[in-house]
Order: sequence, then structure tokens, then C-alpha cells
Amino acid sequence: LQPILADLTRDNKFTIPNSDKLIHDIEHLNKNELINENSILFNADIESLYPNINLNRFMHFLSHRLKASKYSHIRPFILELIAVVLFRYDFKYNNNYYLQIQGVSMGVSFATDLANLYLEFLDIELNKIDKNLKF
Repeated sequence: LQPILADLTRDNKFTIPNSDKLIHDIEHLNKNELINENSILFNADIESLYPNINLNRFMHFLSHRLKASKYSHIRPFILELIAVVLFRYDFKYNNNYYLQIQGVSMGVSFATDLANLYLEFLDIELNKIDKNLKF
């Protein structure tokens, strides 16, 4: 699952994977005169992102993302596997077993890719609210 979700995040225009890519993107924007002295660069950090991911919204968004991808032919299978991991994830801590009942456990191998896809979903939703936002 992780390689599939990672592949879906590759074309995510809202995610900058590292500082080298950030510098490259800023240089490209500057070279093409897409930014100027009035442009504002900001970043955001979401407190407790992983446990606050709405899994039902994520699954709905992922279903649409998969439908428009090269993985559309196996979409039901991917969604079923991800649902098993996300909605039935238990873990052992201090000899006790716990069930993650909200959000995503950071121990899930594809948690980072899932979070990036969820942020893509949030960015799309924000852009629907305010068309003046430029990403």
C-alpha cells in the first residue's frame, strides 16, 4: 500500500518534500516573474495532525483520487486493505493492547503519505471556499 500512496502524492502540488525542492520552486517562480515583493510565503504546521485525520473524509477523497489514477482498476481492493489498517489498527504498549479509534497511528507504514494526501484534500477544500488563494 505504501508505494501506491507514495505514487499518488508525487503529483501533489501542495506538498514540498524537502528544502532543495522549495528552493527550486522559489527560483522557478522568481525566474518566471510569478512572485514579486508583495508575495507572501508561509508554511503551516497542524498540531496533532495524525490523530485528527477524519478517516471517513479521507477514504471518500482517496476513492476519488484512485478513480482518476492508474490504480482505478484495483480501487476497491486498495480501499478495502486501507480500511482494514485504518479502522482496525491495534498496537501493543507496555504489555497492553490498544485500538486506535481516531485518526491515524504514526506506526502505520504509509502514515506520512496518507497525511500528505489528507492535506491535499484540505487544500482543495480551502480553495473551494476562497478562490483567491493561490497555491
